[in-house]
Amino acid sequence: MRNKTDTVTTIGSIVAHDLIDFEHALDQAFLKANQLSISMIEGRRSAQLSAGCGHTALLSLHGAMGAVLEARGQTIRTHDRLQKLALELGLAPARLGPSESKTGEDVIETPIKKIAQGDPEGQAMN
Repeated sequence: MRNKTDTVTTIGSIVAHDLIDFEHALDQAFLKANQLSISMIEGRRSAQLSAGCGHTALLSLHGAMGAVLEARGQTIRTHDRLQKLALELGLAPARLGPSESKTGEDVIETPIKKIAQGDPEGQAMN
C-alpha cells in the first residue's frame, strides 16, 4: 500500500507533466495563429488585393490571438500557484515534472535565440 507522501508526489508529477504539455500547446497555438496571419497577409499581397480585403478576418484572428495570450498568462499564474502549493506540501517542484530544455532537433534557430546563446551580433544566423 502506498503512503500519502508517495500518492501526493505521484499526483504532483502527473499535474506537472500535464501543465507543461498545456503550456506548450498554448505556445503552439500562438505560433500557428501567427503563421496564419502571415499567410493571410502574404496571400492578399501576392494576389494584389486591396489592404481592406480580409481585414475583418484578420482582426478576428488577432482577437483570438489575444485570447490565447490571456490564457497563457493565466496558465503562468497557475504554474506559479501550483509551485507554491508543492512547496507547502513539502514537494520539490523541480523533481515533479520535466525540465524545460531549450535544445534539440525541434528548436528553430532565430536571431533572439542566437543572442541568448551568447552570439550578441547574431553572426551565426548569417
